Amino acid sequence: YFTPNSGHPLLRKSRQFVNFVKQNKFGFEAKRLWPGLVVLIFATSLFFWKNPDRSLEVRWFVVITLLSFALSLGSPIRILQHETVPSIYEVIDHVPILGYIRAPGRYGILVQLGLTGLACIAAAEIAKRYGKKFVIVAGIFLVFEFIPAPIPLISTRVPEAISVLAKEPYGAVWDLGTFSLETLLFQTAHQKPIIDGFYARKWSKD
Repeated sequence: YFTPNSGHPLLRKSRQFVNFVKQNKFGFEAKRLWPGLVVLIFATSLFFWKNPDRSLEVRWFVVITLLSFALSLGSPIRILQHETVPSIYEVIDHVPILGYIRAPGRYGILVQLGLTGLACIAAAEIAKRYGKKFVIVAGIFLVFEFIPAPIPLISTRVPEAISVLAKEPYGAVWDLGTFSLETLLFQTAHQKPIIDGFYARKWSKD
């Protein structure tokens, strides 16, 4: 939650930032989530106001955020080297729909949803008390903070040797190199069975 958007065009070109992320082993994208500086500031500001409008909605979003944050930490949750909730996912894995999430970090999406709801309420409160200009400026910075363009894309060019395999009447393809997403990409061209691969769900016979 404290690693800025690594897809930002300025940050992904910074060698220091890229090395910082790699060295600290923050994990892949499903384990990282940056709510946004503007969202965090707006959401936090609600707790410094007395009797804000929509206080009931604020409570609901706070509950969603805190509960989802706790679930996103995974299990067991350790505080000062003590396991506080050691077997929570043994229960969640048997709950319909929730059991398919697999990666606890994906609960971070609900954390983002909760914080965004709080930030929106705060934005309405700020606009009501101080005018819309502050919200407009914050909105511009928010767009800059999460700007996705230009998005770097991997080349989808298929080597001519792979295209030749498509003309073969039968057989399978064994990639002697390291299995990668390119193996799956090339299969879309040659349309042959491959020796290696992966699947995201266990088969029933497993």
